[in-house]
Amino acid sequence: MARSAVDTPGAQVIDPFAGSGNTLYWILRHLPHSRGTGFESNPQIFQLTQQNLSRLGLPLEFLHADYVTALQTLVAPPDQS
Repeated sequence: MARSAVDTPGAQVIDPFAGSGNTLYWILRHLPHSRGTGFESNPQIFQLTQQNLSRLGLPLEFLHADYVTALQTLVAPPDQS
């Protein structure tokens, strides 16, 4: 789906179960004008993934949070709501 998706500048990609971040990384590679947010609730997985993703310099936010709670805090820019 990501290959055929329209690359909309500023689009937000959300991965509610980010784990190692591979899926979010792959999608952002195919939608280069997008930004990503991933959630991971397991502290050990979060720490390892945060270390790995921080080295890539991608436009993403990786949060140590339960996605149900964290989704409530996300705010879409006015032009994307």
